[in-house]
Amino acid sequence: MQSWLEAQKEQGHPAPTLWTGMEISCILRGCLVHVLALGFEPRHGALAVYNHGDAAVGEALRADTVVKSIHEAGGLAVLAHPARYRLGFRDLIDAAADVGIDGGEAWYDYDMQPQWQWTPMVCEQIDDQLKNLGLLRTCGTDSHGVDLRGR
Repeated sequence: MQSWLEAQKEQGHPAPTLWTGMEISCILRGCLVHVLALGFEPRHGALAVYNHGDAAVGEALRADTVVKSIHEAGGLAVLAHPARYRLGFRDLIDAAADVGIDGGEAWYDYDMQPQWQWTPMVCEQIDDQLKNLGLLRTCGTDSHGVDLRGR
């Protein structure tokens, strides 16, 4: 895909930037959460433990270790869908900031509608908190398939 995108750019066609990405499960303040690794070096050894298809255990399962590993691989660490966990998003975002996370998914369809639509009240509060902490704000679909307009 990267080669094709480069060829498109060389021919003068607009082409998006392709980022590496991985979703890693970890424990943050006693809660299992997902952290997105974005823009990292694909073969970097710091992320090897998370790239085998098995769940990490022990030290590797801790959020601070996950964030450190992502950073060592040259990537950004983003808390995925912070309002989908058993703990409140305010506490989780604060805890994520404490371990050095770079940002969070501010814009997300918490109502899980057939056609993606961000959830205004929740997303605006998450966006404000991330902004006040000086963290990046991203958008997530959780679409795992060809049709990115819905689930």
